[in-house]
Amino acid sequence: MKDAVIRFGSIGSAVVLAVVAGLACASFAADARGVVPVIPQASVSLSGWAAVAALWLVAWFVALGVGKMVNTAVGLFAGGCVLGVYAMRSGTVLDAAFDAASPSGIAVVSIAYAVLAVMISWSTFAFAGPLPDMPADPEELPEHGFGAFRPQQLVAALASIAAVVVVVFMARTDSKGQAIGAVTLGAMLAAMLARSIRSRTQPVVVFAAPALALGLAQLVLSFSSGVGFDDDIVRGTVAPILRLMPMDLAAGSLCGVALGYGMTKSGGADESEDD
Repeated sequence: MKDAVIRFGSIGSAVVLAVVAGLACASFAADARGVVPVIPQASVSLSGWAAVAALWLVAWFVALGVGKMVNTAVGLFAGGCVLGVYAMRSGTVLDAAFDAASPSGIAVVSIAYAVLAVMISWSTFAFAGPLPDMPADPEELPEHGFGAFRPQQLVAALASIAAVVVVVFMARTDSKGQAIGAVTLGAMLAAMLARSIRSRTQPVVVFAAPALALGLAQLVLSFSSGVGFDDDIVRGTVAPILRLMPMDLAAGSLCGVALGYGMTKSGGADESEDD
């Protein structure tokens, strides 16, 4: 009973902290229109960069703290919620066009945020331990250095292609909720597939793989999208993947993968010991 109270109290406190931290960081990063730019820009001066740095630090500490008190998946979900609150306050592709942000610039920031998500995932697994319901291969755990990035991890991360497919079919408007929801749902599906492919592989890389896959897809699409979004918006031809902003990807990836693994606790086939 005591453990349950601590567990639910930790989750509740993390949600409150996520909302407060996300809103506080967003208020410091907002521009003159009251909108948080999709990427920190010179128009926001140093406060925008400081707000983003503080946001990632808070998300990291929340993931570590909740992960240690509950488990790693819940910790990373809580960290993703911190990013998600900020993402909900940030701009859409229309605001990106207003700020003269380029598709390639957004893609680069998306990839950078995915790398930060990998770092949060790796450190949370190292600090809070492996997922308790998965029989882990000891050599793939973070305490063995970069063993968490062995080929088995990369094979599981290939399931993130599913997130790209889901986004293509779901991100059809400029709605911020639809963008984050599409990434989250795609990441959930990717997690389910990753667990069925590698049931004994701790998903250190998988937590950030959907964000990285979508960021790379944005980079590829940016080569054929010109220097800005203006013409595509006027013609209504903005690619679904380019409707997603960097923080949407990071938040949806962490939260979606956590939900996907949580929904498939008994799923996945056993892998052989010599895999």
